[in-house]
Amino acid sequence: MDQKATIFINGIIYTSLFVTWLFLFATNPDHQLHLSLLWLGYTLIYFVRHHRRYSLSNQVIVFLMLLQLLLAFFITAIDGSFVPQILLFIIIAESAFLMNKRVSIPIAIIAYGCFVVGVAVNLHFPSFSELLFVIPRLLEYILFFGFSYISKITIEQKEQLNLAYERLSSAGKELEKKTLMEERVRLSREIHDTIGHTLTTAIVGLESVKRLLQHQRTEEAFEKLTKAQEHIKKGLAEVRRSVKTLHEKPSFLQFVPSLEALAKETSESTGVSIHCHIGDLPKLTPEQELTLFRAFQEGLTNGIRHGQSTEFFFTLEAKDERIWFELIDNGQTTTPIKPGFGLTMMNDRVQNLGGEIHISRHGSGGVHLGITLPMTKPTDGDSSDKVASTRED
Repeated sequence: MDQKATIFINGIIYTSLFVTWLFLFATNPDHQLHLSLLWLGYTLIYFVRHHRRYSLSNQVIVFLMLLQLLLAFFITAIDGSFVPQILLFIIIAESAFLMNKRVSIPIAIIAYGCFVVGVAVNLHFPSFSELLFVIPRLLEYILFFGFSYISKITIEQKEQLNLAYERLSSAGKELEKKTLMEERVRLSREIHDTIGHTLTTAIVGLESVKRLLQHQRTEEAFEKLTKAQEHIKKGLAEVRRSVKTLHEKPSFLQFVPSLEALAKETSESTGVSIHCHIGDLPKLTPEQELTLFRAFQEGLTNGIRHGQSTEFFFTLEAKDERIWFELIDNGQTTTPIKPGFGLTMMNDRVQNLGGEIHISRHGSGGVHLGITLPMTKPTDGDSSDKVASTRED
């Protein structure tokens, strides 16, 4: 739970405690001092537990809660009205929220027992028929415990979801970074080998030219010099080709393996199932590859984070002169689908490539993300500028 939520809840509890004291003080003129001291002890224990929670052992916390229940019992025995139950409800809610069920359920039972016995003491132990009204009150204690326990589970699931989202984002970034580094290393090795071979051959050729010129064998020297020049030109062309490839594909060079690796990393990091079917694809432009990769990444992220999806079905294939992208999840989306920053960026990328994007409900709550792109041929020239304009920072 974040700090703002903690401050808000504590504000409600302290306000409830103060209002409880006002009612007790106003409705019991003969016992104002006793009730005030009991209430003060209860409140001080709560204050200590809250502000020293991380330095106290679980055994000490349980002991302090039981001590608060005892104080609430005495207040109930003196007052006998509904008001002291607020003190019991606070303990029930806290135990259900902070403790495991082996501790919280007995505390809830003890709290209800404190109410029943406290009322009996206040009424001087009347007949059972006069105490029957306490039985329906059991439902209130069950509801308080249930709501608190459900809130605990909800917050834990949200925290787990946020953790899974962070792992997914980290895995996606690490995958892209790893792939990029692997390709850069491969290309740098290729450039190194090309330059090494070319320069070595050229140096040997030039040495031969020098020896031939020393012996006045001009024609043979000219032939060797021409061959050395051809080697250098060929090596320069290879270097330019490698640099151009690296420049035009800044994100990843192996598109399909990158998609499969993203699915594997996501599945291993979050525990979701991802079924992939990637058909035979034509050669795509860097812009198309980046757009489809980001769409896959964004679709998985949104499905896990917002729809609590546990299973995805991904299809990417080429048919009817278009690239067809489809991602379906089994999430439980109850609110209308409103494009955020990620979906807006995805839509812009798709439209810049002349494609179409469709987002709709699927099944009982899942989301269907469909994208179609025209099957354009890669062109040389300003493709790197286009990629730069669509790449996420």
